[in-house]
Amino acid sequence: MTDDMLFQGLKQAFEARKLDVVGDYRVLNQPSSYVYSAWDNVAPLLLLLVASLVVMVVFKLLAGIVALLVAVALYVVGVRTWVANRLHGRLSRLLFRDLTAFNVLWRGGGFSLLWIGPQPELCRAPEGNWRYFAERHTMTAALAAPEGEENEVPA
Repeated sequence: MTDDMLFQGLKQAFEARKLDVVGDYRVLNQPSSYVYSAWDNVAPLLLLLVASLVVMVVFKLLAGIVALLVAVALYVVGVRTWVANRLHGRLSRLLFRDLTAFNVLWRGGGFSLLWIGPQPELCRAPEGNWRYFAERHTMTAALAAPEGEENEVPA
C-alpha cells in the first residue's frame, strides 16, 4: 500500500472516530512545535491581569488582590485546559489536512495515534511506525466493515 492510501485510511478512521490523536501538552506547547500559538498562552493571561488591575483601580487594593487570586485560579484551572483543547484541535486539523503535513508533524513528534477499540493501541510519533500501524488497523477495519459502508480503505 502507498503512503497516500495509508494516510487516507487513517483520515477515514479519524473521521469515523475509530482513531484519536493524543498530544503531549509539554511538547506541543512550545515555540518549536508546529501547532504552538503564543497568543493562546499570552492573551488569556493578559486579559486576566488587566481585569484584576481594573478591579484594583476602580475599587480598592484588597478587591484587586482578591481579583488577582481569582485570576490565578482561573488560569491554573481553566486556561491551561483551554490551551490544551486548542492544541489538540489544531493538531487534529493539521495532521489530517494532507500527507505532507502529516509527515512533517510526525517527524516533529509530541503526539500519539490512538486506535479506539476493544484492544486500544498507541503509536507514538516519531518513534513508532505509522505505516505499519495504519496498514494493520485500517485493513482490519476495512475487512470488518459491512458491505456498502464508506469507511473502507480506497483501492
